[in-house]
Amino acid sequence: MYVVRTKREPVRIGFVTTKRIGNAVARNRARRLMKEVYRLHRHELSSHYEAILLAAAFLTTATYSEAEKALLALWRKAGMLEGA
Repeated sequence: MYVVRTKREPVRIGFVTTKRIGNAVARNRARRLMKEVYRLHRHELSSHYEAILLAAAFLTTATYSEAEKALLALWRKAGMLEGA
């Protein structure tokens, strides 16, 4: 994940999956998981951040709860979660 603090108000996040992840089905699944975690937790993220999330290979076989746990830990480490 790459994070930049900006002056823009809403948080902006880009989702990237590379061919190293697997075939198109695996890449799309990984991207969908990341987007769903973001959709359900975007209200918890601090404003004034822009981030690029690079999909890890484990997302191709991960459950939603595993993906959620991993992304929340990343956001917490980056200081993007409010109250963290």
